[in-house]
Amino acid sequence: MLQRLLAASVSELDVRLPVVVSPSATVADTIQALRKARRGAALIVDARGTLVGIFTERDLLERLDPADLDLSAFVVEVMTPDPITLQADATVATALSAMSDGALRHLPVMGPQGRVLGMLSVRDILTWVSLHFPETVQNLPPEPVRGASRRWGG
Repeated sequence: MLQRLLAASVSELDVRLPVVVSPSATVADTIQALRKARRGAALIVDARGTLVGIFTERDLLERLDPADLDLSAFVVEVMTPDPITLQADATVATALSAMSDGALRHLPVMGPQGRVLGMLSVRDILTWVSLHFPETVQNLPPEPVRGASRRWGG
């Protein structure tokens, strides 16, 4: 399994088309687009097709002050500029490493001419792993040491 994971290319995964908004989009427009697509991140792409940033759920929670919440602000004011990206021929192991090192849940996947091809998420990787290694993922034996240490709830 490990060798297959290390050798597999990101292009083998079912990388979804990203939610794309322009730099002139408002935070409200971007949130609406994310809700409609049921996604957790949007790419900000300028008129030339250049990726200029990413706006994620984390940006919404960490960069917008609830006391001064201005949804009419431009998304470029609260996005993460110059996001870490992956080339389509990068390995899944490289993607996992980048996500782990940067505490990221979404990575833009770029083509050879620097154009956005898609958005890779942790969910995409987990889905791929579960489809390609079902015996390992779905048939794990129970581990009693992982039981609850106390009752949950009130």
